[in-house]
Amino acid sequence: MHDGRFAPLMDVINHYNHGVKKHANLDRRLQNFVFNATSNEFEADGLPRRLNLSEQDKEDLIAFLNTLTDYRMISDTKYSNPFQ
Repeated sequence: MHDGRFAPLMDVINHYNHGVKKHANLDRRLQNFVFNATSNEFEADGLPRRLNLSEQDKEDLIAFLNTLTDYRMISDTKYSNPFQ
């Protein structure tokens, strides 16, 4: 997590799955959208969006994210010192 609040990846997924709280500054992308018949458009309602992922969905997501790690790149010495 960007602020160090969660260490294991599963904690981050659980947070976005059901832990996001309603807040005045909640990004619109994390809010539910409802259809407004008057304007004929979808609008954010301010309530947090729930992903409703199953345990299997969460395990599959972690398995996928773990495939994105490039161990050769992160251990390559040419990237070890950005001030060279």
